Amino acid sequence: MKKILTTAFFIAMVAFFITPAKLSAAGSDTLVVYANGPSLDVVIGSDTTTGGVLAHKVYKLVSLDTTYLYLGTISVKSDIAIVGVLGADKRPPCVQPGLTQSGSMPAVFLTLDADHSTGVFKNIYFYGSAIDGSWNWGKVFIVTGSYAHLYMDNLVVDDNRGEVIGYTGVRDNFYVTNCIIRNGVHPTDWFSTLLIASDWPTSNPADSIVIKNSTIFCIDGYAAAAGKLAPLNYFELSHCTVMYNFVAPTSIFMAISSKMNDNIFYCTFAGAEPKSKYPAWFESFSADISSTIDWDTLTVAYDSTFDPADAQSANWRMLAEAKRSAEAKNNAYFQPKALTDFWANWNDTVKVLDSLYLPVWMNNRTKNMFTDKAHWPNFNESGNVNADPGYGTSVTDVLTSGNSSGAVSLLTYVAEVLNGTETTDIWGYKNNVMPTDGSNWIPTWPLPETADMQYTNSALKSAATDGLPIGDYRWFGLTNTNFTVVSKGDSYTSSYAPSANYPDANHTKLTDGAFCATQWYADPAEVGYNSDSDTLNIVIDLKNTTSVQQFMADLLYEPGVGAYVHNTDVSVSTDNTTFTQVGTLIDDTPGDTTKTCTHKCYLTLSTPVNARYVMFTTHSKNSWYFVDELEVLAASVTGIKNQPTTVPVKYALSNNYPNPFNPSTNINFSIEKSSKVTLAIYNVLGQKVATLVNNYMQAGSYTYQFNASKLASGVYIYRIEAGNFVSAKKMILMK
Repeated sequence: MKKILTTAFFIAMVAFFITPAKLSAAGSDTLVVYANGPSLDVVIGSDTTTGGVLAHKVYKLVSLDTTYLYLGTISVKSDIAIVGVLGADKRPPCVQPGLTQSGSMPAVFLTLDADHSTGVFKNIYFYGSAIDGSWNWGKVFIVTGSYAHLYMDNLVVDDNRGEVIGYTGVRDNFYVTNCIIRNGVHPTDWFSTLLIASDWPTSNPADSIVIKNSTIFCIDGYAAAAGKLAPLNYFELSHCTVMYNFVAPTSIFMAISSKMNDNIFYCTFAGAEPKSKYPAWFESFSADISSTIDWDTLTVAYDSTFDPADAQSANWRMLAEAKRSAEAKNNAYFQPKALTDFWANWNDTVKVLDSLYLPVWMNNRTKNMFTDKAHWPNFNESGNVNADPGYGTSVTDVLTSGNSSGAVSLLTYVAEVLNGTETTDIWGYKNNVMPTDGSNWIPTWPLPETADMQYTNSALKSAATDGLPIGDYRWFGLTNTNFTVVSKGDSYTSSYAPSANYPDANHTKLTDGAFCATQWYADPAEVGYNSDSDTLNIVIDLKNTTSVQQFMADLLYEPGVGAYVHNTDVSVSTDNTTFTQVGTLIDDTPGDTTKTCTHKCYLTLSTPVNARYVMFTTHSKNSWYFVDELEVLAASVTGIKNQPTTVPVKYALSNNYPNPFNPSTNINFSIEKSSKVTLAIYNVLGQKVATLVNNYMQAGSYTYQFNASKLASGVYIYRIEAGNFVSAKKMILMK
């Protein structure tokens, strides 16, 4: 019979037998789950307090030799994080639906049901078919709570034939980074396979949808289709590869602020737009030919409530439009000849009502919004090219050849749908097939498309706005987890009293040295062993407000006890007074509870945050814990650039972008001479709410990112002082 061993129980038992004088704590925020035990819905569903709240914050998946099964939906009424531990080859643990005693499979993995809750899912391979190869119109996540936040990072979602994320809540937020969504195909419902969608029958508005550094590969439906009862406040699709889909890449028409930069759109909207379905199936508001970049004006109802201050003006609709912003920069788009020939042949041979409107890069309505600067001054597009990336043969064969797993070609599928003869055929790229002999299955790794996704068009390999390859650059071995050190801690105060073995408890210097059992007292600060929880706070001053994304610590714990009787929280601040916790460090070798040398523990955020001060708070109870090296790092490929470039000719403070924004915006300024610089944010009452810069700076141009996730919607003022130069501008936060 399968067993689940929680680390808290294991640690307590080992400590009891090895070191009876030092009992380990049984409490922990993290529960380690193994795949050879009860199903995930049983483990997580039973791990609740009397109030129905989860007893643990983090569920860590460590098994790689078999898949984790779920036999029912996990309903969550509090915050949750499910994090997989990668293997040596970077393969994540796999989760898939099992079969109940009745032979059925669950349709949904997890629902996030509480308002204002947060779900974090990282390093997991979700496979949509059950262990016998059966499938249904399934979903991975459903968000029913309002104002919730759902994060997906480094996930592979494969063969999921419904929505990856469906939501019915109001003003929810979704962040998808470093993910691969592949083979999301349905034989007869080509609108059912989406990444993010407002769940039928609701059409509730989301707050923010951000999809970055991801690949959406062989799916029928949209990457994102937000509800249309009100505009989406912020939408971003950046550095993504959207390749082979039946309908349009997105269904986002009325975002207040939006960005679609550095993407590849290859063979999208392959099903085109039958005239008999025009415009109802594809265009929600103003009728026009569907396009890859497809924006629309706000409706009269939305314009009238966008900014109440403008409601009495004669041109109130255009005042609202002028406050929207959009970017479409440095994208590559391409339709293969086999597809355009198919469309042409179809229109030559079928009746008029069955002929096709062919999708374009940008329809006339959208073009007008980008070119009419009088009415849409914040709409900017540039650097977009119609270019073939030059993918490898196995990838390009998806369109014309099908594959050995029984899938038909995309063109065959399109013809079936247009002719009304679709039945059970699916299409895709090397679709997985479950073993029929009942043997254990784990995903193919690396993914079979890895080599042929490394396109050959050299011009595109450095054509993104940041100089990186356009599209999901991870196929080239680049990741946004390449980090450069911003700062290492200088000194800190230990909570443990000095002793002969630990002579310098106060102001001990942090070093790079790895330390083992014989050197425990040589350098690191010691936390515990007390009857009550012992806490050590270490604050690192970065000297300037900086965009940071990763945090690291060398931590040593008592052999046989393990790291899970402890935890180290990370918080950031711009003023050294108000700190915001951004997460908890995660051990990179969680299965090793006997390791006597340092464990590297990391926290990597999905998106950067601004910080001047970083506080590491380490908690320990009834055991020994040692803290050595601490580092704060910035993403080397996506971090904010705040180093001076060319010397400008004058002082300047530029308009922030985007504006309106949610939750982050960029502020550019230039200083003519080296001087003391302060850049601060104020509310309309004149109260300072954040300080981005307070330092002596060299002449140059700078960019700082302001994150207002903790502030309420409204108008804010950003003000700079540099020498005798003073300037201030307004910006609008819309949540």
